[in-house]
Amino acid sequence: MAVGIATGAWAQTFDLPKQLSFEEARQIFLERNPDLKAAQYRAEQHGHEAWIPALWPNPSFSAQRNQTNPPGGGIGSENTLAVEQPLRYPGEHAALRRAATTRMNASIEMFTEEAAELYEELRTRYTAVVTSERRFAGHETATAAVRRAVEIGDIRYQEGDISPFERARLRVALATYEDALAAARKDQRDARIELAYFLSPDPHAEHHTSEETHLTVTDSLGYERLVLNYDDLIAEALARRGLLAAAESEVAASEQQFRAARYARLPNLSVSAGYRGETQPGILAPGFTIGLSVGLPVWHQNQPHIRSAQAATMAANFEMAKARRRIELNVHDAYERLRSYEWRIEEISDEILLGSDQLLDDALYVYEEGEIGLVELLDAVEATRTAQLLKTDLLTEYNLSRYALERALGVGPRDASPLEPAD
Repeated sequence: MAVGIATGAWAQTFDLPKQLSFEEARQIFLERNPDLKAAQYRAEQHGHEAWIPALWPNPSFSAQRNQTNPPGGGIGSENTLAVEQPLRYPGEHAALRRAATTRMNASIEMFTEEAAELYEELRTRYTAVVTSERRFAGHETATAAVRRAVEIGDIRYQEGDISPFERARLRVALATYEDALAAARKDQRDARIELAYFLSPDPHAEHHTSEETHLTVTDSLGYERLVLNYDDLIAEALARRGLLAAAESEVAASEQQFRAARYARLPNLSVSAGYRGETQPGILAPGFTIGLSVGLPVWHQNQPHIRSAQAATMAANFEMAKARRRIELNVHDAYERLRSYEWRIEEISDEILLGSDQLLDDALYVYEEGEIGLVELLDAVEATRTAQLLKTDLLTEYNLSRYALERALGVGPRDASPLEPAD
């Protein structure tokens, strides 16, 4: 069994490009991500392990030599070579093979589930970098405005237009905004490094340990209203999710395992054949042996084994129902969250925050002209920063909600999105 998803030399050390598109990040993820590699080999391990009970029993070989003392005197010997082969009933062996096949399929489906989960993590980490850069830009704009206000305040102070208190208050405000900008810069660098660590198997690469990482992303936070039908989403998720497919395969495997276990009520069979040679002084008497061994289930007919297999089948059915409910709940939560952020973006960002970008430039101009005071200026700066950060947060949460919905639908790193934008 092979679960193929990645190519490339695993152990090769590499550096990420300084400018990274999401498509490039996805390709690196497919080729290098250690979590994805581990999931791939776990699936192969479980697939091979599933076949162990279905393998045909190996024969056993025995050799025996006995010395004898024949009545006529001298020393004789008896040599026996034999091969014994345990047997299975045809229906028993077929059931075990079908159980192994379905369990192997279950391991593949669980790999697709893990791959989809890791893919969502990739998109979340990439979005975190985009968000940190936009938030940094928002803090930088506000801080630059306060720096400019301090310069204007110094001039107005020299001209006697503002008091020493107002001048000192401006400097305190600048320190506060500079501190927020430094925190945003740290968040930006942390997000870049976390993305690099997620993509790269080499924790000692230069882009991880340098004092300042230069990794930047080229994609931005987008928004497009999607055409969504809740019932269609549920049907899509139930048809695509590896979690449910794996649970269904496990039910089928358990049923076949129960069918095979029922043969335990019958006798265990094995056949043997071999060579037997008896020697006495001056006499060689070769011969052959053939035998049939019948194990009799006299005392309990292996009923605990059968009941255990039956209980495993019942448990698998309930696990399948549990997987179905979990998928439906995943879709419901992601759908409601996405619709909520669609409304917030369209109602808040497009209408209430309309024109907030121009507010800061206008406030600086009228403050320089002496038409507004310090309180109005700082209110305008904070309102502008708050509006920019709010729009960034809304777009971030909207995109994360869309990724969560696609994850609930079972979208993996090689799948196209089933969500369609509205015309």
